[in-house]
Parts: sequence; structure tokens; C-alpha cells
Amino acid sequence: TARAVARELKPLLVSKGKTTFEERTQNLIVNGSYILLEKTGSGNIVEATIVAPNVNFSVEIGKDGKLDEAKTYTELTAESSYVEDVDAFQDGSNYVIHLRNLAFQKEIRLIVKANLTLTLTYVKYELLN
Repeated sequence: TARAVARELKPLLVSKGKTTFEERTQNLIVNGSYILLEKTGSGNIVEATIVAPNVNFSVEIGKDGKLDEAKTYTELTAESSYVEDVDAFQDGSNYVIHLRNLAFQKEIRLIVKANLTLTLTYVKYELLN
């Protein structure tokens, strides 16, 4: 279970063929797992950022009926050296995962697994109209 201290959802831009949204949380308490984003339809996660006070968390991505194995911060750090759309790094006392360009045709699900308070989460995504 999880509890968001503050969660915002607002359309940023409506243009021909798509609508862009952003969702943001601060001080998100995660005990087990938390669905950061779950949408149906076609679209794209433009960017997703997860900021935590330590490396003890993982991210799981499910899209179009396929669920990827959860990847830890450490695994994503190693992957970020080779994959353009994945960044994982330390910023001061925070640990950051930044994902980009996750296109989906039917559905998307972004899950954080942890037992900690996430400093910040941010997801910017587009849904096709």
C-alpha cells in the first residue's frame, strides 16, 4: 500500500490527436508497491522521474500485456550507460531514476516497489485522442 501526501493530475496540452498530462507526488510513502501510473489506450510516457533517499527501490513496467521484471536502482544504473532513454544517478543525498519515451498501444502500468518515502515522483505522458 502507499499514501501520497500530495498528488496532482492536470492536462498540460490538448492538441490535434493527443492530450498531454503530468502527475506529480511529493513525500510518497510506499510500503510494498505503488502504481505510479496506469492508463489504457495508446500513448507515450514522455518522461518519468523517481527520486528516493536511498537505493532500496525498484521499478516495474507493464505495457501492452507484457510485464517486465522489476529492475532495481542498481540494475538501472548499469543499464543507463548503454540505453539512451534510461538515466539513474545520485544527486546529492537523493537517488534518481529518469525514464523516457515509453510508447504503448493498449495499456501502460508503471509500478514502484519499495519500503520508503519517495521524495518526488513525476510522470509526463501523452494519450492519443
